[in-house]
Formats: sequence, structure tokens, C-alpha cells
Amino acid sequence: MEVPLNEIEEGQILSQPVINSYGQMLLPAGAEISLRYIQLLKTWNVESIHVQGEDEINLDENVAYGDEVVNHATRRLANRLNWIPENEWEQELYNIGLRRACELIGRAQKR
Repeated sequence: MEVPLNEIEEGQILSQPVINSYGQMLLPAGAEISLRYIQLLKTWNVESIHVQGEDEINLDENVAYGDEVVNHATRRLANRLNWIPENEWEQELYNIGLRRACELIGRAQKR
């Protein structure tokens, strides 16, 4: 869910990387927001960020993934994609990739 900078709270988790206008990643998806990061985001003139909402923790109605798996999958996906979803269709594609990454990480942890 997109949150304006003035509503960001310490402890929130980025659901998407923060990318500047030059395409450089400033903060990776999965990063936990600290007071220091909030100040840096203000310095970088970032207007809003995407953070995990309650609906993003349970990525599939049938399977609930733990925070650790979701955060790992989010970081892993961010490292592979230099892309931020800009509409609901792109967000759905991103969520499909995130679900698949969670499945793969979950299976690997069970071994």
C-alpha cells in the first residue's frame, strides 16, 4: 500500500524498493523503516513509499507465509526486478512473482 512520506511510521516494512529518478535503488524492498531512513527519504525528496499492509502478509487465501519468508521473498524479487508496479494489473503480476518466491523459499526451508 502506498503511504505519503508524512504518514510513514518507524517499523513499517517496504513492500517495493525505493527508486530515484535515475533508476537507482535507494532502499530495497523488505527494509524496515527507521527514523534515520525517514530523514533520508525527506532529504531525497521522496513523496511516498510502498509498505506492507495487512493484506500483503497473507499472499494467498490458502497459504499464510511468515514475515521472515515474505521479507526474504520481497528482497529477492527486488534484487531481480528493476521495476515498480504502476497500476493494479502490474501489482497483480508483482504479487504473483512474490507468491512464487514465497513458495520456493518455503520449500527450501522445509528441506
